[in-house]
Amino acid sequence: MPIGYSGDGTAPASTSSGSPSTCSLRSPGAICGAVLANIMFDLGAWQISTNDRITNGHLVGEVVATAG
Repeated sequence: MPIGYSGDGTAPASTSSGSPSTCSLRSPGAICGAVLANIMFDLGAWQISTNDRITNGHLVGEVVATAG
């Protein structure tokens, strides 16, 4: 049985993605992961992407993923 499943088909009372303290740990972890990936691929550690990733195909994919 999934964690938080009550057995009657209803969602658990709390469906938040985490407390503020959890989120404050995720952001530095994400930044460190990006820096480490840049170093692993011989890129500058602090580099901002300049690639345009918004395309029509991407938009359609997001709509399909959201709609189910």
